[in-house]
Amino acid sequence: MLINDIENEINAPIGTEDTAASDWSDEWESDGNEDRSVGEQEPISASADNKLTPTSATWINTDSVENEDDGAIVSGTVLCNEYRVLKPMNVNTGEASLYTCVKADASSDTKYVAKVYRRLRSVKPEVTQKLLSMNSPYVAPLYLVGEHRGFSVEIIPYYAQGSLAGATISADDLKSFVIPALNEGLHALHTNGIIHKDIKPSNIMLNDTNDGVVLIDFGISSVKGPESTVVVTQTGMTPEYSAPETFRNIFLEESDYYSMGITLYELFCGTTPFKASGASPFSNMGEDEIAQLAFTNKLPFPPEMPKDLQNLISGLTYFDISNRKDKSNPDRRWTYDDVKAWLDGSSPLLPGDSGFDPGAMPAFDFGGKQYDTLEGIINALASDWEQGKNTVFGKRDLLKEYFDKVAPTKSKICENATQSVRGGADPDVAFSKLLGDLSPSSPALYWKGNSYTNAKKLGEKLFDLLDNNADTSSESDLISSGALEAYFERVYSGNNEAIDAVKSAQKMLTSAKDDSARKAALYSVAYLTTGYMKVKIADKEFTSVDEIAAYMRALADTSFDALREFAYSIVDVSLNVCPQLRGWALVTDKTADIEAWETKFGMKGKAPSKKSRTKQKP
Repeated sequence: MLINDIENEINAPIGTEDTAASDWSDEWESDGNEDRSVGEQEPISASADNKLTPTSATWINTDSVENEDDGAIVSGTVLCNEYRVLKPMNVNTGEASLYTCVKADASSDTKYVAKVYRRLRSVKPEVTQKLLSMNSPYVAPLYLVGEHRGFSVEIIPYYAQGSLAGATISADDLKSFVIPALNEGLHALHTNGIIHKDIKPSNIMLNDTNDGVVLIDFGISSVKGPESTVVVTQTGMTPEYSAPETFRNIFLEESDYYSMGITLYELFCGTTPFKASGASPFSNMGEDEIAQLAFTNKLPFPPEMPKDLQNLISGLTYFDISNRKDKSNPDRRWTYDDVKAWLDGSSPLLPGDSGFDPGAMPAFDFGGKQYDTLEGIINALASDWEQGKNTVFGKRDLLKEYFDKVAPTKSKICENATQSVRGGADPDVAFSKLLGDLSPSSPALYWKGNSYTNAKKLGEKLFDLLDNNADTSSESDLISSGALEAYFERVYSGNNEAIDAVKSAQKMLTSAKDDSARKAALYSVAYLTTGYMKVKIADKEFTSVDEIAAYMRALADTSFDALREFAYSIVDVSLNVCPQLRGWALVTDKTADIEAWETKFGMKGKAPSKKSRTKQKP
């Protein structure tokens, strides 16, 4: 039920993916480090015969490690009975070790790469099955999938020219060689139901004929269900290239195109756009900061970048995906057909509120100040909650009148909110929903003067307030009023499991008969929104009821006093399970375990009899 670990489809059911917490850290470390380990490279340019020519060593090259690390596969080892290892490659991918190899039967001296993963069950079979049957010159073929010592092995092509990591490429060469190949490569993947999820220069290789590029590295890729367009999963990713929705663990075909846009920017400029704008290096930024930049920043194009390339990148990196299914609506992120039209010389209408530029808005007067950005307007209204409501729901809808002139679709949003209040809707809920609807792809949540950059921040605040017995009336009101449910319906649209979980918490909260039950409902929301899967009892963290019981048995063997003190920390004054444990059990589907445990230890609201007490051992 946790938002950060939901494996169901947004619009239709899909198969689940098993991504352990350790997998996340391994992939994140790999994705965060491999690009930054690449040295400076000279530009890649087209030669007289219209072929791309690298002028220095690239990310993967012919140099190999002379001294094998401990545990490395030794030269001469035959993998999967078909490929003989030559040498380990001088590449640190984090998730796998790479080796050059040849056919074991010496039928050819063609080099291949053996990718030997460092974790068990690393390769998703649904992805590899798709790749094994694909035949696209723009997607690296997968020749074999097997195991070595229980670890997954993939045999893939050896690209002697290396990747585009660290390269700078002219606009003409991007248009002639790189963009068409990337577009067709993504189209081939998406047609086969695969979302790559990690498009970046280091995952784009020069082909062997130097006249195009090939997509590689499907270690974190996912396969959509037959009727689905979205994958909801917790997985590794590279934040610098990631689309805004992926910070909510939602991956679409459009997400790959966003990454393509950031990649093209870097290949032309030599740096990612947010670094180019003077933002702090991503290594010093958290996910939330990066996501917020992706939502709000207008890309800082350098003057030397041609306008048509700026337009392409703007279309590919448009943040709003709410209109993605309506191909007739220009306010959506560009994908395959739009890139083809751009390559053909057409000029698709750039996305953004019917030509409205959110970065160049006329001033909006509110509270004696003027605001000229959508983000500024929303934050100002949210900060002065009562005055903000009056601005929209008063005698005149001043916000609607403002948007009438510059953004008709946002004007309609204001009109709908006003009509809902006139029809009896709670003004606070309607106002909170309105602020979110004005920026539909933003994960921000607003409630009575409080602003949360995303649902996780709400959960973190709830944990802090509950753990310190502080006032949670505002947060309780947010949940019980239905405002949190409306937020989930926008941000996690179609994700019925997440929305139903919020509805259950809301029902629990409104029907709570005592403070313990109310806190349990709030704890369940805290766990739900943060994705935190451990329960903290007496400064110790547990992941299962069995762990708690085992710890108590260990205490019983050493000190009855310590056991009694710990036991009192997991029950309330009526000897019912404490609110945090109850909330954790509800969200992690462990309620039945807790109830069985209560029965086993004779709880259920009754104090243990004197006869049942365990004496302290000497």
